[in-house]
Amino acid sequence: MLIMVTAVLSGSYLMRGSSASFENSTQLVSTPVFSAWIQPWEEEGMGSLLRYRTILDEISPYWYWTLPNATIVPTSNMTGDEGFIRLCRESSIEVVPMISNLHNPDTLRLIVRNSTVQREHIMDLLNITLEGGYKGLDINYESLYTEDREFYVNFIENLTETFHRYGRVVYVSVFPKTSEADDWYGPAGYDYPGLGAHADYIKIMAYNLHWSTCNTSGPVTSYRWVDAVLSYAVSVIPREKIILGVPLFGYDWPIWPNGTTRGIAKNCSYGEIMALKEERGLKRLWNPASRTPYFLYTDKSGILHALHYTDCESLLHEMDLVRKYSIHGLSIWKLGGEDPRAFEYLQFLKENSFDNLPPYLDIGEDLMGMRGVPLNMGPVRAYDVDGTLRSVWWEFGDGESSEVLEPTHTYLKGGFYTATLHVVDSSGLHYSASKRVKVAPFANFSVSGTFREGENLIFNGTSSWDPFGIISYTWYFGDGTFLFHSTPLVEHSYSRPGEYTVTLVVIDPLGFVDICNRTVTIPDLTPPVADAGEDLFVWERSWATLDGRGSSDNGRIVNYTWVIDGKIFYGPTVRYYFERPGRYTAILTVRDEAGFEDRSTLNITVRDRTPPKIHLTYPRKVRIGEIIVLDASDSSDNVGIVNYTWYLAGTGVVYGRTEVTYIPSKAGRYFFTLDITDAEGNWNSTTVFVDVYDDKPPEGAFTISPRPRPLKETYLEEWKLSQMYGVPPDLLGAVLINVTYRFETVNLRDDSGISTVTWCFGDGTMAGGEVVYHNYTTAGYHHVVLLATDLWGNSKRWEFTLLALPSYNITVVEIPPPPPDESEPAPTQNLTVPEPQNTTSAAAGERGPSAPGWIWPALSMLIIALFILEVLSLLLRSLKKRGGKDKKLIMLVVSLLFTLPSLHMGSVLLLAQADTNTTRGSYPAEDGGDPSRLFQYRGMWMDGYDIVNISEVRKVVEFARDHHINCLTPLINSNYNGVYYNSSIFPKHVDVARDFDPLMALIVEAHKYGIQVHPWVHTLYNPPVVRMHPEWACVSYWGTPSGAWLNPSLPPVRSFLLNMTMELVTNYPLDGIKFDTLRYGSYYYSFDNYSLAKFQQEGGGDFSAWRREEINEVVEMLYDAIMEVRPYMWVGADVWMNYNSWRTYLFQESREWARRGKIDYLCIMDYTTNEAAFRG
Repeated sequence: MLIMVTAVLSGSYLMRGSSASFENSTQLVSTPVFSAWIQPWEEEGMGSLLRYRTILDEISPYWYWTLPNATIVPTSNMTGDEGFIRLCRESSIEVVPMISNLHNPDTLRLIVRNSTVQREHIMDLLNITLEGGYKGLDINYESLYTEDREFYVNFIENLTETFHRYGRVVYVSVFPKTSEADDWYGPAGYDYPGLGAHADYIKIMAYNLHWSTCNTSGPVTSYRWVDAVLSYAVSVIPREKIILGVPLFGYDWPIWPNGTTRGIAKNCSYGEIMALKEERGLKRLWNPASRTPYFLYTDKSGILHALHYTDCESLLHEMDLVRKYSIHGLSIWKLGGEDPRAFEYLQFLKENSFDNLPPYLDIGEDLMGMRGVPLNMGPVRAYDVDGTLRSVWWEFGDGESSEVLEPTHTYLKGGFYTATLHVVDSSGLHYSASKRVKVAPFANFSVSGTFREGENLIFNGTSSWDPFGIISYTWYFGDGTFLFHSTPLVEHSYSRPGEYTVTLVVIDPLGFVDICNRTVTIPDLTPPVADAGEDLFVWERSWATLDGRGSSDNGRIVNYTWVIDGKIFYGPTVRYYFERPGRYTAILTVRDEAGFEDRSTLNITVRDRTPPKIHLTYPRKVRIGEIIVLDASDSSDNVGIVNYTWYLAGTGVVYGRTEVTYIPSKAGRYFFTLDITDAEGNWNSTTVFVDVYDDKPPEGAFTISPRPRPLKETYLEEWKLSQMYGVPPDLLGAVLINVTYRFETVNLRDDSGISTVTWCFGDGTMAGGEVVYHNYTTAGYHHVVLLATDLWGNSKRWEFTLLALPSYNITVVEIPPPPPDESEPAPTQNLTVPEPQNTTSAAAGERGPSAPGWIWPALSMLIIALFILEVLSLLLRSLKKRGGKDKKLIMLVVSLLFTLPSLHMGSVLLLAQADTNTTRGSYPAEDGGDPSRLFQYRGMWMDGYDIVNISEVRKVVEFARDHHINCLTPLINSNYNGVYYNSSIFPKHVDVARDFDPLMALIVEAHKYGIQVHPWVHTLYNPPVVRMHPEWACVSYWGTPSGAWLNPSLPPVRSFLLNMTMELVTNYPLDGIKFDTLRYGSYYYSFDNYSLAKFQQEGGGDFSAWRREEINEVVEMLYDAIMEVRPYMWVGADVWMNYNSWRTYLFQESREWARRGKIDYLCIMDYTTNEAAFRG
């Protein structure tokens, strides 16, 4: 598709004038741009492109000509070649085609002086660029008239402006000039300042210092001349726009003896020059002034020739100028036939730094020498263009080396070697060059044929080499036979198997000798005998060693292959893990060196030792009297279950049934254990518990002795009493003041047991117990409340009113006036108070809703508080008089202050239990039913090694039973060698048998005697986990990670703690769990980047308070997760005895956990045998 671009150009398009004014930067270009011109129709050029594609940034194919009428035509059928463009783009090379005016100045005059032609020409150039997708164009218009220079600048200005509107770039190729005074035909036509002001890049074609038609021969280019050209160029053109054109070709002039030319020079490629040099044996000469090479020779006609050219050495010097003037880059004229080492130097500069040019090395042509004869490795030409050489050394390819620049070396063995010269310049830059060295004579041979006894083998020594030929081949076959002065190609056979060393000795006409050795192996043809060993009997899930080393062969067995249960193994012995019981066959196949095989079969009987799998269904929670059904019928085993044994809550044993039932008569936690055995005697056991709860309140009645008298048995007239004071509907009767009455419950009973019985007498006093005594001291109505609560928090409430009188014989008017119409509060559970229920006592009447009854307890508490203040006042006055010396008095009063509130508040606290039908803990209280102490903890700590087998477990449990221990706390996860329970997170401890679960065994045995199990679990102190995940460790203030303490702020650490905890909680019937090390290991921990960032994101402030809250969050997370799954479990923690110290320095705020309700009990670690210290 042709993209046509048109534009309306004004008449001012020509001759706008130009000027260049700039301050040129001296900043070094780190890596110059490498570009090249190419004539694509030349095969050599395309070959060079394929090689240069890795280092070129741009390529300018010579694709277009501008004809005298300003028409643009392609130079060949290769113009715009899609394959060429695709190759360049795949190699990240920008395509910038070159267009030429065929050196016709009249063509250019037409374009630059005719506005219409110029406009159309610019559009043609733009369309070519856009259609081809080129980066831009290289305008190589040469030989322009000097008087057209300003017009040419304006043409370039207009062209650049147009190209820039479409994102394209303009390159202008110009003749070299050293000053503006260069006004000879050609360079004078180029206005460097004007062109540099408008074109994107200026390509200075710095060659043809002596051109083909020059009167005198001389260098194509010259270091000093190019230096002058660039010096002028950077003074008038921005250096970042300058590209230096460098030649890689030569001119061959016929010359007169005085150096003047006799005709036009021939343009020669480097390849043609080297062919001429080899043909005529010419010596390369070096022109130190121009820094270029040349030849002088006489042709077959006797005519003298001067051949001047450029190569990689002259290129290095021009690189020095590119670097010196920090210009944009260089462009090679042209690809195809250039010095191949130029690519090596350019590639080296591309891959390394342009700041230091590599040294120049010329180590001459490939060499040929004789074995044992010294060989000169020169001549060598080596120097550093921009410095000096610091060191040189040769590597000769035979393991030897030398630090002499032109050494002499003796090769002791014939062959083909690569000799390399290494140099290092004063800046430390290393460069090397290599050449091949042939050393004669060279003995070498190969062996082919069938390597068996009696078979002829072909010994071929024709690859042996000597420049003068080999006159003798002597063969030694290693079996005692030889062929003396034989031929290079012989045959030989071996009668027996074995390894033979064959030697070939060659001699050349000069008497030089070389030797080559080869090993020939003749295999054994006798088949081997396989022996897999005797049949085996093994247990399942165990390793067995299969031994085939009894196999034999008269040679050597090279392969043992076992096939076991469809799997393939190799080697004389194999260890195989048998997972399942059954009968297996192992097949051993052996193969010897000759490829012969034999087979042997082995039978393995694998016995079962997998315990049965228990699948037990049961209710987790039932009411008293509800049938508990435990069903294990879905249990399974790979060889069959033969026995079921049930242990029913300590009440009996049932055998042989897959399903059992149990009816609980009391509330509590009932444990059931099931043991099952399979046909192989493998055993498994599980223990589960069912919570039996009580949701019925206590039942019963009460009596009062002496019996309160009905009003009719007194002198009181009920109608008059009603008018004056009112008669409560629940009035039970009248009692006398200052007379002791016995208050007693009658037939009080409950399914789970009575926890508390509390009497509130309505005069501000209370008492607890089923039988209490009380006397009233003030006359009037007294509202009495009796509250009975069972172990599960269910309450029964009786309410009635007594009228206290000084005497039964007084009249209504003699009764003291009653208090205000406010009744005291009855004991409550801080929750909803049950509606009053009918009493079961015949003496108790019925009444409606009672008035508030909070006044008398409040007055009682006020009186106690005033009493305490009075005692404190007396104490202070006494201490003031006695000088503060009576410490016993202080202790007495302090004890009294703590005792008095408890005397009154004890019963209040007992009544303040949560109104719930269940409580955590498996057993009723052992202190008379006080619900504030539902479980008295009498614990015993043990290490994991105390429960490594069932014998040790039973010893521990029996010891606890005999010493009235009711809770066992095993440490189950502190050891580097594993844990003492079945875990998917940690490996089991190395001392524990694979099929034994210490924690489950301890639970089963302990529950038989009503003993709880609260495993002790390390949390943040966890060296094994830190070793597996060092990135989880706390980081100290000094940036060092802890080897043992986890960082509680990290999300993966919290996830790990949660997973570790819930694995225990969900997989084991635990009564509780006790956490240790819920704290930091040091005051200087948590200074890692994550923690500090989180601290700032959460508002900053007090870093110590923030760290305490991090620990609090971990405690809350674990507690809430446990309660979600097991709301009846106890959750405890080990804390240090010095609360304030650990709160300040290790950020353990255990009292805050209790205040938030996120811990059930705290074990204070007061490790001392000093009783006084313990009490302190």
